[in-house]
Amino acid sequence: SLPRLSGGWPNGREEAFHSFLSATKLAQAAACAVIDPGVRSVTPDWIAWLLGPIMESRAEYVAPLFLRPRYEGSLTNMLVYPLNRALYGTAMRYHAGGGCGISGALAGLFLEQPFWDERSLRLTLDACLTTVAVAERRSLCQAGLGEKVVQAAAGGEDVSTLVAQTVGAVFSFMERYQDVWERRDGVQPVLQTGIPYRPQPDRGPVNIDRMMRGFRQGLRDLLPIWEIILSPETLSGILPLGLVETDDFRFPPQLWAQTVYDFALAYHEKVLHREHLLKSLTPLYLGQMASLVLRTQDGKPEDVEDCIEELCDTFARIKPYLVERWRFS
Repeated sequence: SLPRLSGGWPNGREEAFHSFLSATKLAQAAACAVIDPGVRSVTPDWIAWLLGPIMESRAEYVAPLFLRPRYEGSLTNMLVYPLNRALYGTAMRYHAGGGCGISGALAGLFLEQPFWDERSLRLTLDACLTTVAVAERRSLCQAGLGEKVVQAAAGGEDVSTLVAQTVGAVFSFMERYQDVWERRDGVQPVLQTGIPYRPQPDRGPVNIDRMMRGFRQGLRDLLPIWEIILSPETLSGILPLGLVETDDFRFPPQLWAQTVYDFALAYHEKVLHREHLLKSLTPLYLGQMASLVLRTQDGKPEDVEDCIEELCDTFARIKPYLVERWRFS
């Protein structure tokens, strides 16, 4: 029988995932592949790409790498990927996707993790599994699976909820793996299989004005909260951005990295209710996203990749800013 977990399940997906990993362990299977039922672009090649590197003893964990329009997945591209790359020293691009391959041994390790009983983390289960594999130095692979087509969800979450859940999971693992990320530097490449990754054209126009309205609204409404979270140096760099005309608006990479690090420190120090703190990051994220679009909208899709790489380098370069303050918080 499968263990019963405390706190109930937010939906059947997490329970099914736990049951599947338990069955993998019970059967002593060499590997298993998991594909989100909402994905509608699955081909027979996916199984080979997700399981092949494991069966060939080249990897223990295979994450998906989809072909996406250049501005899609911006929260990952602008925050999760640069931050996790700086923390754990690996170039794993997407920590949440829609499918993955897992070795039998790693399935057993995943079942032992405490996040199954933490509702806030179970909501970001894919990212939890990837972070554990990365932090524990398991051999990794990314499988290019082509375009990702998903069944449209009814309703959908607002941006602030998505930011709170996604970034909250990253910050939570920072506390767990402090001894790991404080000592890591450099970047280890990740084995790739399947369809080579390349940025894709846009699917439609991007609403920059809406992003800018969100950023400026945050400056008006959230300044007292940001004064608690952000260092005086960071805040003094953000405030003048509210006076810049949209066409000239740019959110400098170092200022953005420092902003994210300040939020991580404030989360760690519990200076505010954590959900409120995380949601207050949303306008700043919208400002960073607007800046990216303004910098690259007239260029090639590859220009976005250059900006992402610049962010990654910046997060890594100023990582001592985070490490020094975290130790004394």
